[in-house]
Formats: sequence, C-alpha cells, structure tokens
Amino acid sequence: MMYPEIFPETQMTVSKAQRQALARYRERLAAEGRVRVEFSVNPEDRELLRALVERFDGPLGDATRQTLRAALTGTPAAAGGIAGALLASPLFGAELDLSRRHDVDLDRSFEF
Repeated sequence: MMYPEIFPETQMTVSKAQRQALARYRERLAAEGRVRVEFSVNPEDRELLRALVERFDGPLGDATRQTLRAALTGTPAAAGGIAGALLASPLFGAELDLSRRHDVDLDRSFEF
C-alpha cells in the first residue's frame, strides 16, 4: 500500500524513513492479528474509549464484546449466564473426585 508524502489535513511532509517505520509498525500489528484504528472523539470520551479498548484485551474481552454488540444492535445477548460460564470453566470435564468420607468423627465441642 502506498502512502502519500503529504498528509492533506496537516500539510506535513513525511520522510522516507518515517514512511518505512510506519509500514514496519503496521506489518508488526498485522502479524499479531491487530489493526490500528484512529478517529476523533470529544475530549471527555477519550478515557472512556481507552478503558473500553483495555477491557477488550483483558480476560472479560469476549463478554464485553458480546454485551456491547447486543446494546448497539438491539439484539439480546446470547443465553448462558452462570451455566455457560461454568461450562466454559477449565475444570469442566476434569472428573474431579469431590466425595468425602462420612465416617470421620468430628469434634463438636466448642468453648467460648
């Protein structure tokens, strides 16, 4: 992809080294499966959007995406809730033995 030497909105000339650095940066992002997105927002929304992007990259990214997509499109979120979360647990299907012995005599004397 060719990038112009002059950005019309700023009338800045960009050197060959700057163009190459930008191209390498975009290649690294693409190799990581990421893209750079740039847009203009109100100053008071800046931190909100940064927090949202951080949330996408965190452990709750899929849930955040699903909730936001449902809110913006008006479609209900996919069912699952707690049961879905438990089924997605890394321990699901681990066949853990959670039984306990019932013949153990417990000390039930309490002193206050």
